[in-house]
Amino acid sequence: MVAPVLPTPSRGERPMAQHASFFYALLNREYFESLDRYEPSTQYIEIAQRHVGFSWEMKRGGYWTRFQPKDTQRRKQGWKIHLSASEHTAEQVLECALPVLVASQVAFKFCSDPYILRMSLNKNAPRTGAGKFVTVYPRSDEDFRMQCAQLHEALGDLWGPYLLTDRPYKDSKVIYYRYGGHLPMEQTDGEGIRRPMIEAPDGSWVEDPRVPVFRVPPWVKSPFPSSKPAATEPPAAPRAPAPKSGGKLLKDRYRIGEALKFNAPGGIYEAMDVQTGQPVIIREARHIRHPDPAQDYDIQLLEKEARILKRLEHTGYTPRFIDFFQQWEHRFLVQEKLDADSLWGHAMGYGVAAADQSVSLFFTHLRETVLKITHGLKALHANNVVVRDLTRKNIMVTRDDQVKFIDLEFAFELDREEPHTLSWTDGHSSPQQRRGDRPTPADDFYSLGAIILDQITFTAPGLDLNREGILRSFRQRFDDYGLPMEVYDIVLGLLEVDPARRWDLDRVISAFNAIPVPQHEKLLDVWGEKITDLPPPPSALLGAIEQTLSGISRFILAKADPSRDDRLWPTQPEVFSRNPLNLDYGAAGTAYFLHRQNGGLPRETVDWLLKHLDGYDCPPGLMSGLSGVALVLHEIGEHQAARNAMETAARSPLNHQAHDLFWGDAGWGLANLHFWHRTGESQYLMRACEAGEYLLRTKKESDKGASWDYKGETRLGLGHGQSGVALFLTYLAMARPGEGFLETAIKALDFELSEAQSLFGKLLWYPRVGARAGEPKSPSMRHGTAGVGTALLRAYVATGEPRLRKLAEWCAATVGSRHTNKLWLSYGLSGFGEYQLDMYRLLGDRQYLNRAFYMAEAILPHRIDKEEGIAFAADELFRISCDLGAGSAGIGLFLHRLLRPEQPRFLMLDELLPGRGAATTA
Repeated sequence: MVAPVLPTPSRGERPMAQHASFFYALLNREYFESLDRYEPSTQYIEIAQRHVGFSWEMKRGGYWTRFQPKDTQRRKQGWKIHLSASEHTAEQVLECALPVLVASQVAFKFCSDPYILRMSLNKNAPRTGAGKFVTVYPRSDEDFRMQCAQLHEALGDLWGPYLLTDRPYKDSKVIYYRYGGHLPMEQTDGEGIRRPMIEAPDGSWVEDPRVPVFRVPPWVKSPFPSSKPAATEPPAAPRAPAPKSGGKLLKDRYRIGEALKFNAPGGIYEAMDVQTGQPVIIREARHIRHPDPAQDYDIQLLEKEARILKRLEHTGYTPRFIDFFQQWEHRFLVQEKLDADSLWGHAMGYGVAAADQSVSLFFTHLRETVLKITHGLKALHANNVVVRDLTRKNIMVTRDDQVKFIDLEFAFELDREEPHTLSWTDGHSSPQQRRGDRPTPADDFYSLGAIILDQITFTAPGLDLNREGILRSFRQRFDDYGLPMEVYDIVLGLLEVDPARRWDLDRVISAFNAIPVPQHEKLLDVWGEKITDLPPPPSALLGAIEQTLSGISRFILAKADPSRDDRLWPTQPEVFSRNPLNLDYGAAGTAYFLHRQNGGLPRETVDWLLKHLDGYDCPPGLMSGLSGVALVLHEIGEHQAARNAMETAARSPLNHQAHDLFWGDAGWGLANLHFWHRTGESQYLMRACEAGEYLLRTKKESDKGASWDYKGETRLGLGHGQSGVALFLTYLAMARPGEGFLETAIKALDFELSEAQSLFGKLLWYPRVGARAGEPKSPSMRHGTAGVGTALLRAYVATGEPRLRKLAEWCAATVGSRHTNKLWLSYGLSGFGEYQLDMYRLLGDRQYLNRAFYMAEAILPHRIDKEEGIAFAADELFRISCDLGAGSAGIGLFLHRLLRPEQPRFLMLDELLPGRGAATTA
């Protein structure tokens, strides 16, 4: 019997990880860090060293440790062998396999230590690497077949987790194989991502993707001639993941629908119970941890969750248990599908996204919701269950406003003598839970405090990194809203570090019931098509901004590490898979802030930038690659290096593959326009025109306007959509009028406006045309309102069209609220503030300047006071980053300009617009 394959979500793999940056958050509690810097234990290495001799070379790495015979070379691609294992079987697999590998003189690598192997099977890890313990690189197809056979004899009936990317060898539960690269062959795409590649027979390069299915290039034949072609041969053993969407029924009863989430231990699926006709949710646990399924950690968790659902069913606070069964090596838990929204969506619905913005109604909804959650927790505790995983996504609110708790795999049963799991959620878990103490109801009290805070500010994930800053911001929101301070006191009581002093549930219920509903007429926010008046900033705010800028600069200078090649400053995880120079999250963006703030850069910083220009394959893009780096180099006085970078960008084969401002032709064209404006050299204007003319030739026109697609999607916004193209074409039209650039810019904006979403007076955008239901509508600079407004404003100044001004004003009013959990330039308050400064500078209305100061006043409470200076958290609030797009440098750039509002905005070319004079751009 062969098991068909589970469905993949419609927009690609969506990891179940709370943070996609899971591996980069393991080594350091304050900064993202590469596992290349992990110092593994020697447990597995010592086993290998007992088998290999002095004729072998070892390269010890954080994730992988490699062994290769001296003076031998691997072939660049071909069939390779994977041996699967968990930490319970790894040593035995090594001991059995190493004699074969050493005798064959074949290169191999293995997970560096038990911690790394264990993390590969974690629920937050991608399933494509789960359980891949040893990789073997045969020198030929003949060697491959021989080594498979020898390993099959050596490993016998040892058990290992099923590898989703590979084909199992014969009946082995440990030996797997796939075709792919043996040497690290990569190509950088326009986004800056280094993608693994293999070479086709005609010399072309084909991506070698890591996907959770067995794939073989079309030109490759099966390594085993007697079997079917490699791309179509079936699995050799019935261990593959379960059913296809709409295909064969599970347990002859459940038809799988959409796959909601995937991770290493399994998935979560929508399904239909054909016996009852009712929709259900199915949770899956794969057998991947232990040879004995009864001792397999993930199976035990799912069995426990099933047991708890049955235990709590009479309370009405959990989904109804329906079924639990085994099929193949998998276990499946079937439960009621709730007609409900997450607490996150529910809180948005009665808060910032509500039609009625009255504080009295907000407080009423907040109190009702919190009391229902609190009574629910009391019921669960009365049944000896501690939830231990209370988050905005694990609490559901049904259509009839009933609270339900889901995802109870980490819950603890107080009346059972079983070990508890060491698990926590950033910002939501008590110090005792993070430390691994035996669970108590007080752990849920702490989580309830985070949940209440999160319904008001959505910033609970930052509590571990920046407790003081999160609570300062929380306190400020009470002043803004006019909420009763008793709610603030409740939250502080629940978040008490000492469990002996922490408020209990009865005290929370009593305190909430005693609070009168606010009677004032204050609103959460005032929406409309024009911004409302605000007073000028107080002098104390100006001083605080200056102090913050100085602190940001000191911190960034102190955290520079020129000895590293992978990054210069702590930044986003993307830097480890792309180039470390780029404007968005690389060194160039951070360096630009320092230069703007301090008037120069340390020589070692400049030398680092110059050294690494030749060390990485950078795309030509503005935010992803060479064009943006070149602008910064020119700004800091490294003119020749800047010219060289622009020449390299002009020769890149990646030009004309994307249209957008951040990665594509619009950004490359804008950089060339900057260089023409700065140097007066015609070659740069010619290249800008090349980009503009290409965009004119490739546009799609419809009754909505002009648009461009990327990878089958029509994206929206300044960074990747039509507004970014419109911005570039508007500037280009000022340099080369009468060539159709301005007309196309207006058409691109018309298309963008046709996709606008009006919500209770706000003008918002989805990230793409045809977005999935439930995707957020964005006000951000990169994807939404602030970015579209940026382009509309320049188009208005260029044309004088009143409708464009009105729309730009509406965008400014939409992003005039400071009630968001996002602080950054690409996403949040810094970007909103930059747009308000644009409106002030180009329209002359001081109300926009006052509004920008209002934004800054909401950023400052989030500062993290460090010994080296002041830092800010990155875009998920749980690690510090110094980058431009979503870190301290971008915040600093906004604050710097705020105190000097006459300065132009970075990357803009407003000096080309009518009436803007000839001020120096930056």
